[in-house]
Parts: sequence; structure tokens; C-alpha cells
Amino acid sequence: MPTLEAKVFIDGTKIPCIWGCSNCNAAFDTGSTREATISELHKIDAEFRAHCADKHPGDSVIGIQFPKIKEDASQAAARIVREATEGR
Repeated sequence: MPTLEAKVFIDGTKIPCIWGCSNCNAAFDTGSTREATISELHKIDAEFRAHCADKHPGDSVIGIQFPKIKEDASQAAARIVREATEGR
């Protein structure tokens, strides 16, 4: 089962900057040595899943596990304004 694994970390931290396929060691990265943004992580995960579909067809895939987000920033802002102005 191909798994996207952290392979190289930013100096002195546990923050990955290069990931690899556990089955064939194909590398996936942002091209930078800074912490990846959520958008960049989604891109790396998508590239890994496309790689697995091509190179490891039929295998179950374990990519980056993203936390479930209940609301995005614009939804949170609208909720905060609504709560602050209720009853006024």
C-alpha cells in the first residue's frame, strides 16, 4: 500500500519539506525549504495520488491526512459579526 511519507525535514524541526512514496521512493516537494502551506500540501497529495494511479494502479493509497475543518475564514468572519450584532 503506497503511503506518502515525510523524508526530509526543515533543519532542526519536525516539519517536512520533502515527501516520498513508500513503494518506490518517488519524491514530492514544494521546491522550497520552508513550511508548506495548506494549498501546497493539497497539491503534493494530489500529485502523489496521480503518481499512484499511474505507477501503482489498484493499490490502496494513504496520502496526507488533513484535519476536518468545520468552517473557513469567511464563514468564521460572518459568524463572528452575526454573533456580535445579535440583539442590537
